Amino acid sequence: MKKILTIAAASIAVAAIADSFSPDIGVTTLSLSLKNNVIPVQFNSLADSGSVKAGDLVCTNNIPLNSYLFVYNDGSYTAWQLVESGWNPLDVASGTAEAAGITYSGNANSVSLPAGSAIWLSFPAAQSPAKLVSFYGKVATSTNTTITAGTKQPKNPVSTLVCNPTGGDISGEALVEMLTSPKFVPVANDKIRFDNSTNGEYYIFNGTKWGRLNGNYEFVEGLPTLYANKGFWYVSLGGAGTISW
Repeated sequence: MKKILTIAAASIAVAAIADSFSPDIGVTTLSLSLKNNVIPVQFNSLADSGSVKAGDLVCTNNIPLNSYLFVYNDGSYTAWQLVESGWNPLDVASGTAEAAGITYSGNANSVSLPAGSAIWLSFPAAQSPAKLVSFYGKVATSTNTTITAGTKQPKNPVSTLVCNPTGGDISGEALVEMLTSPKFVPVANDKIRFDNSTNGEYYIFNGTKWGRLNGNYEFVEGLPTLYANKGFWYVSLGGAGTISW
């Protein structure tokens, strides 16, 4: 009986500890078949509610060995390669195509990813059947993406990788509003390239409206739907602000 009571008391103590912590844990599982996949950062850190670490965000189950995880920040890439022991900093001295333009990344937990940012997961090849990959952390109360201004010179744009973290589709009309609201101010010739676009197709801000040039070089107003967990590159020549998801 004494042993049973001891076990019961221990269980109550564990329950009390768990109750005082009680993080809102979020998990997103995506079916990924493409070689290159843009992934939204939807969560904060489970440890301290701050920005989640790259190594903590991605569950490596089902991810093929020799896949790469890229983070693009302030004009430079950091990257890791998945090996048997986990995410390993990409060898920038290897001279491989994957290492081109990469800065030394250190441990995968040395880079923080704020909710609202995006990462790039690259498999060794397209996957058939698709891989189910999970991402997890503490549910973020707000998710915003900050776009840093370029210098308004064609050779000095600032590109930011953006991904829809809402779990639902965003209409083209809603996306236009998000990119022209008081919190976000684009400038003429800022561009957007969606991650599923072909032939380098860009949407452009002409100074008053978002749209694209058709085959006759006529400006067609509007942006397409941004589907759940899909992304785009925002190429700023001076536009900056916050995208509030």
